[in-house]
Amino acid sequence: MIIVAAALLLLALFWYKQNVLVHALKQSKQAERTAETNALRIAALSTTKSKFMATMSHEIRTPINGMFGALSLLSKQNPTPIQKKYLDIAMYCSENLLNTVNDVLDFSKLDSGQFEFTHQPFSPHHLMQQVEQYAVLISKDSDLRIILDINQLVDVPLLGDELRLQQVLNNLINNSVKFTSFGSITIAAKIQATFVPNHYQLEVSVTDTGIGIAPKDLDKLFTPFIQINDTLERTKEGSGLGLSICKELIKLMDGKFSVESTEGKGSCFSFFVVLPQAMEGLPNKYVDNESDTELALSVPALQILLVEDNEINQEVMKAQLSQMGHDVCIANNGQCAFDMLTTDQVPIDVILMDIQMPVLNGYDATVTIRSGKAGERYKEIPIIALSAHANLHEQPEYDLALFSAYLVKPAKETDLQHTLHEVMQSQ
Repeated sequence: MIIVAAALLLLALFWYKQNVLVHALKQSKQAERTAETNALRIAALSTTKSKFMATMSHEIRTPINGMFGALSLLSKQNPTPIQKKYLDIAMYCSENLLNTVNDVLDFSKLDSGQFEFTHQPFSPHHLMQQVEQYAVLISKDSDLRIILDINQLVDVPLLGDELRLQQVLNNLINNSVKFTSFGSITIAAKIQATFVPNHYQLEVSVTDTGIGIAPKDLDKLFTPFIQINDTLERTKEGSGLGLSICKELIKLMDGKFSVESTEGKGSCFSFFVVLPQAMEGLPNKYVDNESDTELALSVPALQILLVEDNEINQEVMKAQLSQMGHDVCIANNGQCAFDMLTTDQVPIDVILMDIQMPVLNGYDATVTIRSGKAGERYKEIPIIALSAHANLHEQPEYDLALFSAYLVKPAKETDLQHTLHEVMQSQ
C-alpha cells in the first residue's frame, strides 16, 4: 500500500512538473511572439518616421528654395540702400529657418540611428579656409576679429566626412558670433601622428572672448532642446539642438568633444578625430582655382531641361539659369520630360531633375531615360538631381550612380554653377 501511494505521489509530482514546464514554455513562446511583434512595430514606426521626415524635408525645403532664389535675383537688380537692407534681413531670416530645419532633420536621424557618414579624401587646409570664410561672412556686421591659426596644421590628405566636420565647426562659429559682442574668435587646428600607421589626429578648436558660461550650466549645453537662457526674455534665437548634434557627430566619428569656459571671459569648444590618410589623392575641386566669373565663362551656353513641379521654383530657377547665359525648357513632371525628349522638340544638353513629383517621379524618369527609352542620344546625358530630399543619399532604394551629380535644395547659384561646370567637364 505504501509503495502504491509513493508511486502515485511520484506520478502526481511528475505531472505537476510537466504542467509547470509546459506553462513556462507557453509563456516563453508568448514572450518571443510579443518581442517579435514589438520589434516589427518599432521597425514600422521607424520607417514611418523616416518617410514623414523625408516628406517634411521636401515640403519645407521647396519653398525655402524659392525664397533663396527670389532674394538672390532681387539682390542683382541694383537695389537702393534701404532695399538692400531689407533683402539682407530676409536672407538672414531664410538662413536661420534653413538652419533650424537642418537641425531638426539631423537630430531625428541621429535619434533613430539612421545617420551615415561619407568617407572621401579632403584637405584639412581647405576645410579650415572654408570655415574661416564662413566666420568672416557671418560676422561682417560686427567688430569681431576672425583669427585662423593653422601653423601646426600639416596638410595631409585625410579620408573622412568633410561636410559633417564643416557642419560642426560652422555651428560652433555660429554660437561664438552669437554670444561675442567684441574681441575675437580664434579658429585653430593642428595634426598629429598616431601610433596607428597612416592615421592622423585632427584637433580643432574655436575660442571666443564672449560672455562665457557658468560652471553650473555647462552640462546643459549638450541636452537637446535646452537653452541656458530658456526664458521669454532670451535674446538669442536657436533650436537648442546645435551643440547636442555636434557632440553626437564627433562621438559617432569615434572622436571626443569638450568645452572650457569662464563666465564673462569667453569659451573654447574643441574636438579631435582620428582619420586615415587618403592614399588616392584629392578630388579636382581642391586644385581648381578658377573664380566664379572665370567659371561662368568656361561653361558654354547650354540647353537645359528643368524638370520641376513647383511653379515658383520653375520661375526662380529659370531666371537664375538664364542670367548664367543658358536656355531653359520646363517640364512639370517626369512624364512630361520623357515626352519632350522622345518628341525631340529641342536638343537638350543637361537635365535638372527634381525627385518628388506627381505622375512620374524624378528617379523613375531617370531610370527610364538611362534605359534608352527616350532615345539612344539621351542615355548618357548629364542628369543633375536637384532635390529637397536632404537624405536622398541614405535611401537604399535609390541608385544615385544614375545621376551625374546631386544637389540639395536650396542650392546656391555658385553650387549650381560649379556643378554644371563639373558635369560638362566630365563629358
